[in-house]
Amino acid sequence: MATESWLNLGHLSYQYVEDSQIKSISNALRNEQNNRLKKNYILILAMYDNQAMIEESIDSSDYMVKAAYDIALEGSESVEELLSNKEPKVIRKYYSGKDGEVDY
Repeated sequence: MATESWLNLGHLSYQYVEDSQIKSISNALRNEQNNRLKKNYILILAMYDNQAMIEESIDSSDYMVKAAYDIALEGSESVEELLSNKEPKVIRKYYSGKDGEVDY
């Protein structure tokens, strides 16, 4: 499942998630170079209260990764609150790498 789909549907499929899938996300976080995916992996792990897996894998040089980490430390309720908001277009542009105007 794509990380964005998991974040958007995680609250509906919580009972279907297995420990092996969470471990795979943790492993992916440790090896990922793309900050957008790191952010998503951090939030997915936090959805399932796996802060210990997150702490060992953080590089705070990217402010979005650091912000996701800070939210993750607050727990799954904070992630749910974050995901209930629509993502601003300026953030989508930041991670897409595409040039052009962005509606604020």
